Amino acid sequence: MLGDVNPELQQRLNNTSAEVKELYALAKELLEFAQRGKFDLFQPGGSPAFQFILGNLASNSPIRIFYAHSERVSVEKTLPDGRVEKTSVFKHRGWICLGGRVTLQSDPHCNLPQVGEIQEYLGYRMKVTEVWGGYEGLPNEIILERAD
Repeated sequence: MLGDVNPELQQRLNNTSAEVKELYALAKELLEFAQRGKFDLFQPGGSPAFQFILGNLASNSPIRIFYAHSERVSVEKTLPDGRVEKTSVFKHRGWICLGGRVTLQSDPHCNLPQVGEIQEYLGYRMKVTEVWGGYEGLPNEIILERAD
């Protein structure tokens, strides 16, 4: 758990600021911490505004962020006095993984990697999943996804 290895960072996540500049700084710090330790992030916490910024910064990053996915199951029960009691239970259905995907651009005259090739990127094993050749002088685009 983050609180065990970096309690100060966990405390800042528990009490996220309302200042956008501070939210960006916190998201960047969390992603850098995860990258240094080769950690994936599970339910990282923070305000909805922080989550939006974190997802935005992680969208072109090898860091994976996992969010719990649940299903709401509601049951209505008629009580003896005629009132209706409604109970909702959230059942865990799995994890949704965001991130772990990087788009790189290269010179249109470079040799392109092959789809399926494994490459190292920022210390992560990444698999080439798509390659787009540059046309009329435009840069090549290479899509890498985490291979582990």
